[in-house]
Amino acid sequence: MSFINNPDYLNLQTSVNHNNSVTVNPVVLFSILDHSLRLRENETIAVGALLGSRSDNGEIEIRNSFPIPLKNVNDEISIDKEYFKEMLTLHKRVNSKETVIGWYSTGNEITDITNNIHNTFPSEVEPVLLLVDTTLSDKKLGIKVFKRSYMGSENMFLELPCETKYFEAENSGLDIISSARDANTDNDTIKILSDIDNLEKSILQIQSMLERVSHYVKQVVSGQKEGNNVIGRYLLDTMSFIPNINAADFEKMFNKHLQDLLVVVYLANLTRSQLAIAERLQNIV
Repeated sequence: MSFINNPDYLNLQTSVNHNNSVTVNPVVLFSILDHSLRLRENETIAVGALLGSRSDNGEIEIRNSFPIPLKNVNDEISIDKEYFKEMLTLHKRVNSKETVIGWYSTGNEITDITNNIHNTFPSEVEPVLLLVDTTLSDKKLGIKVFKRSYMGSENMFLELPCETKYFEAENSGLDIISSARDANTDNDTIKILSDIDNLEKSILQIQSMLERVSHYVKQVVSGQKEGNNVIGRYLLDTMSFIPNINAADFEKMFNKHLQDLLVVVYLANLTRSQLAIAERLQNIV
């Protein structure tokens, strides 16, 4: 029985509660995927706790997670609360500011099992449910966040707006993983690019984006495409930050900074080599 099809437990995908918004850290998604790959033969779903922070304006940030084993007592599936308390106590020693936000489950719909776990999940506030479709039913990793809403005598699961939030270092790691997938190698591995190769890759990406923007502007000017005021204001603000400098001076300045960077890299490698030689000589003596 699916609670999405049950009038008492509606999955309102079109009625989004804008008072709450949820951001998910990529580390949480990788942990859930790892948990789903390690399921035992008699387990059908992966369940765990979500930790993070809640702001006063209703914004929820999910930063961490840990798996929770399930128990089957009298044909009723529930989480191991003793295990949950022990893991939460250990986690608090490392991240004391993070609180329990809710729990996660693998799957693409709310079922009897997920509803029963949600009703008995230990939390000081109303927990949120992060539903992750690890089967890639829509050829992508489906991520949905729900919150229980009480309206009269009926209980409903309302879907909350959700987005993935990552930092620059995490973005670099995801780019490397993505490039390994697109490399089409036999073992799906790829070498980490050097600083110069990364610089070249970044320049090529910027050049590609500039060509796309230039093509869009030409289409708007020629009347082939209707202009967007939001995009126009964004481009205007971006152009206002660009210094007024001619191409020859910019190329000269860029080459000068590039040479300085290469000198620093060379000196760093030379220092590393000298330290390695000194360490070996010290071991010989």
